[in-house]
Amino acid sequence: MVHFAGDWTTEQRATVLRAAERFESRHPDAPVPPGWKPWVCVAGPAHHRQVFSATRLGLSRVIVAYTAEELAEKMSRSRLDGYGRPVILSC
Repeated sequence: MVHFAGDWTTEQRATVLRAAERFESRHPDAPVPPGWKPWVCVAGPAHHRQVFSATRLGLSRVIVAYTAEELAEKMSRSRLDGYGRPVILSC
């Protein structure tokens, strides 16, 4: 479901994984090739802070947040457009 890269705690991974699962359960028709993980999430330092980011297969936008909880909330607000493609709502 999610490919994680960077420094994640077990709790942070679980929080973000739940958000990805919620999105996928609400949008079972969102395209994902067999064997692929639809979400890629990266965590790492930036300017003395931890930064978390995520994107979904087929998207050109990236969600960015300063906490895993904020990232999960933004992922949960994402939806499909009128053509069945995921749309990230990052604001």
